[in-house]
Amino acid sequence: MRRSVALLQLIALGVVIGCNSSTAPDQHDLALARQRWALGNVRSYEYVGRRSCECGTDAVRPIAVTVTDGVVTRRVFADTGDPVSTLATQFATVEALFALVKAAYARHAALVYASYDPVTGVPVVISIDENLQTVDDEVGYVVSAFHSR
Repeated sequence: MRRSVALLQLIALGVVIGCNSSTAPDQHDLALARQRWALGNVRSYEYVGRRSCECGTDAVRPIAVTVTDGVVTRRVFADTGDPVSTLATQFATVEALFALVKAAYARHAALVYASYDPVTGVPVVISIDENLQTVDDEVGYVVSAFHSR
């Protein structure tokens, strides 16, 4: 229930500030963030990602991700250090997070909200609602503790 409330707050924030999948400024923000990321030329980094959705318990646990030379080399549950199943790949490279947002725009998801770190361009919050009429299809992603190695 708490996850649903948090996700709804993220979605409401996106609505309040006027973000949706059909607006050019949002896609422009994505392009600018990708440009900042590319200019940083960061190839090795770590971050913690957390997903919010109406899905299984393991799917919403925080995941520590290590990327070395542009390839995910480690993905573990941040709370225990246990390896994450290879099927749980929602958190991968920063490029994959950008691709997630771009794909949501491309398929005309009803609501797409994304915010990016102003220096690195890393997506820090992503919220996607495929259909406003469908219950429990919303998904959110939060990236924290990002640092290059």
